[in-house]
Amino acid sequence: MPIGPPAAPPVPTPGLTQAALDFITQALILCGSQSAGESVSAEDAESGLTSLNQMMDTWNSMELMIFTIQRLIFNLNVNQQTYAVGSGGDFDIPRPPRIERYGCILPSQIEFPVHPLTLKEWQELPIGKTGTQPLPAPISFAVWDDKGFPMRLLNYWPVPSAGMQATIYPWIALSYFPDLDSQFTFPPAYAEAVKYNLAFRFLIEFPGDMERAPLIKMMADQGMDLIKSFNTEVVDMVTGLDAISGRRGYYDFYSDTPARNGRGN
Repeated sequence: MPIGPPAAPPVPTPGLTQAALDFITQALILCGSQSAGESVSAEDAESGLTSLNQMMDTWNSMELMIFTIQRLIFNLNVNQQTYAVGSGGDFDIPRPPRIERYGCILPSQIEFPVHPLTLKEWQELPIGKTGTQPLPAPISFAVWDDKGFPMRLLNYWPVPSAGMQATIYPWIALSYFPDLDSQFTFPPAYAEAVKYNLAFRFLIEFPGDMERAPLIKMMADQGMDLIKSFNTEVVDMVTGLDAISGRRGYYDFYSDTPARNGRGN
């Protein structure tokens, strides 16, 4: 069967590409603060923009509201231990809300995981930190992320004695709205979740119809639950029997106990 030319990119669907003012207007109508066709006042629009960005900021702290984790590669310099992650830093990207995993790439192009240290583990390292006896090595095995703001500082240990590359797997934060008119396109389900969750917030901030609160809250919760459901990563579960016997284990979720041979005890 012959292969034809690639299909034209899809045309943005009306209602899914929206500006902040669109969400603010819809949310005010939903909560009964204004009527359809009525223009939003400049004062209410600016107040609504602040609330909208505060909501997006809150969502950026919630793992299951983040729809993508990227793999990014940066150069590690010889004898440099600390790297700033953030706009204008050594790793020049917007400061991520969280970094899920870390790695290093050898000159052979093999990537291996780098262990993320807790504050206690970092403190207990006897050497190889700034202010202690240097400990250069061909590769770095561990990293301590201080989670600072506006820059996260990544401290690699030991200090690399040869050039290599580092990989990080950060959450890519949801976009903030810089103004009322810039247009944004959202992944599936986000536009409706933004609209109803903003409307529920507006019931507190603007005078509206409180009798609508239960329905708006129901739609807001459904929107967030749907997003979280398809952002959830399925992982394998290891049971106690697996660790004890070295064989495949089974779990009886009815009794919350390990099971033998795939059957309950």
